[in-house]
Amino acid sequence: MQKLYDQEEYFDGIGIVDLFDPGSCSKLKAKEAENLFNKYISDIPIRIMQLFYLTEEESDKIKLDFSPESLIPLWDWFERNSVFETTEIPFHKRNISTNYTSAYDLPTPETYKTALCVSDYYGTVVIKNADQPLQWKYFVRFKKMPSVNQPVIFSDSGTWNMNPRAVIHDLILRSNEEGFDKERLYKVYKHAMKYL
Repeated sequence: MQKLYDQEEYFDGIGIVDLFDPGSCSKLKAKEAENLFNKYISDIPIRIMQLFYLTEEESDKIKLDFSPESLIPLWDWFERNSVFETTEIPFHKRNISTNYTSAYDLPTPETYKTALCVSDYYGTVVIKNADQPLQWKYFVRFKKMPSVNQPVIFSDSGTWNMNPRAVIHDLILRSNEEGFDKERLYKVYKHAMKYL
């Protein structure tokens, strides 16, 4: 895959990989969360253009036209290009009450960088194709809630929200554990749309 960013840090101590952890921003103050949100939102078009660039060699198969069906060839490409590395992770960092470590396969930083572009594209597909108005927002209350202080997609009614990065991260890990399924992201999209 092409190089996306030279640095591993995305915003003021928040790494690109941290953006895939729904609890990573819980300690941000309100102004920091606002600044992160503004930067993140302003960078979405740049990351989507980067995704066009990254998939350019397969543009005959991958049509990034923001249709739900475009998620199928995109996910197929992403799964084939994702790279994992075995990492020693202390169990206490995996929410398990022991101090042992375990070998665990995680995406490489480059894969996370591409996943950020894919998650923004996925979020844009959701917004453009929803039956009701959706928009990017963030919430600073409820510090123990997943995705607090992070950009997420909300319905105008506030009854539905989704963190596209958390969705993509879950699917990356499932692909690594269960094998490839080029329709995995599309199926999740269809399932999510049932709840709008």
